[in-house]
Amino acid sequence: MIAIKTELLLPKPETPSDERDPKAELIERLEEYAQIKVASQRLDNLVRLERDVFLAMVSMPGQDVMNAELPSYSPNLLIDSLFKMQLQPDYQMHTINVDAVPLADRIASISRQLSTDGERSFYELLDKTQGKIGVVVSFVAILELIKRQLVGIINADLESHPTTDNNDAEDRHIKPLTLQWLA
Repeated sequence: MIAIKTELLLPKPETPSDERDPKAELIERLEEYAQIKVASQRLDNLVRLERDVFLAMVSMPGQDVMNAELPSYSPNLLIDSLFKMQLQPDYQMHTINVDAVPLADRIASISRQLSTDGERSFYELLDKTQGKIGVVVSFVAILELIKRQLVGIINADLESHPTTDNNDAEDRHIKPLTLQWLA
């Protein structure tokens, strides 16, 4: 190949006309290569033993071996067992529950409420009909809105009321968590 290319690049001396043309020789070699490539692809597509097809060499054991290995059950017991297996399905049903409260819907609902009102408490944003799962999804939705910097928190600190004796945990009150629309 390199010899043919160098012959093409070198200046052509005056040679007799019976000598072969390097271009024609290169074209001939490329055509031979294409034919070999097509033939190899056709051979590769053929089913090959031990690559695509495996022979199974199995034979039934002799009657004396089967009698020694198999327990002796009565035919009626085997038939009854077969009927019982057919009557009781072996599969178990699996149900997939759809989210009762989709996160994207809660994010949109909370965004809509905060953008129109400006600010609301967390408790006001909850949908009471959704139960515990609704509280969790609402909380995650608010966290997502805070992450996106669309919502901010106001009054998230603890307020302590002074008492005469001690400062117990029951005397401390948490201010309601107020959320504000930032966008």
